[in-house]
Amino acid sequence: RVEDRKLVIDSAEAEQVRIIFATYLRLGSIPALKAELDHRGMRTRLRVRRDGSTFGSVPFFTGALSALLRNRAYIGEIIHKGQHHAGEHIPIIDTATFEAVQARLNAQRVERTGRDATASLLRGLIFDSRGNRMSPSHAVKNGVRYPYYVSRALLENRKSEAGTPSRLSAPAIDTIILDALRHQHIPLPATQDDLNARIADLIERVDVHPEQIVLTLADPSPAAERIIALPFQANRRPQRTIHPAIPSPWPCQDRLIRSIAKAHAWRDGLLAGRITDIKTIARAERKTPRSIRLTLQLAFLDPAIIDKALAGQLPRTISATDIARSLPLAWADQRKMLGV
Repeated sequence: RVEDRKLVIDSAEAEQVRIIFATYLRLGSIPALKAELDHRGMRTRLRVRRDGSTFGSVPFFTGALSALLRNRAYIGEIIHKGQHHAGEHIPIIDTATFEAVQARLNAQRVERTGRDATASLLRGLIFDSRGNRMSPSHAVKNGVRYPYYVSRALLENRKSEAGTPSRLSAPAIDTIILDALRHQHIPLPATQDDLNARIADLIERVDVHPEQIVLTLADPSPAAERIIALPFQANRRPQRTIHPAIPSPWPCQDRLIRSIAKAHAWRDGLLAGRITDIKTIARAERKTPRSIRLTLQLAFLDPAIIDKALAGQLPRTISATDIARSLPLAWADQRKMLGV
């Protein structure tokens, strides 16, 4: 726990962490670990917010366990700007145990060819409009993996109980959430494993509704809001009455948003090695490699511009192609180009 801006060991919590690490090494998988912890009745830490309300003390989910097992704070380190540094606190896990766990986790990540590792950013945290938890999944088209979140109600054949939307593009939602955190001036680590651990610690839950996403932070800083409402359109265009002589801004920006989501999915796939090259994407999309390279430029858009696109506030005639063809590298230059 934090006292006077320093980490202080809670003996009961520390012993629970040691049990989790030892049990994982003994059982060898996170699902088996979760089952064992559920059998023991072990639950997450109970936290108290500044207003006196509480949250936590619930069964562990696999995403939270994965983040916990990657947390380098347990070996006496801290993370600053994506880099590991020695901390002032005492380790509660020895380095040999921690490294053995990391080796096993990394081996499992290679083995799980059917699971998209980057699609798990919000694992255990995201819910549909009816409160059903949404789980990471994926679809494969011509060898290209497309990650998404799907309502547990659908997975359990309870279609009538699923909220709206019941299926979401994982890269699109992940991008919206990460951008929202950055706009709250919350620093985020650069590496995927550290990012997953940070998100599990930062976010209490994400509720997706047809016209907005409600992000609830676990324990925000004084400068950050705890509940953040983000504009969102669930696979449909808003109904607006616009004079026929004035072109609607929405269809073009709707296509722009889809292009941005695709660009992020392709970039993540290429970086993670799930997609071999741009030609593979081109074959799957039935487009030229040059067209794919052009769209990929959108993965490097300033988050502020993406927010404007989501809110329908970019110039009504702007298109994905217009932006990609002349996109500067610097975010400040991008904003100047688009008048944001």
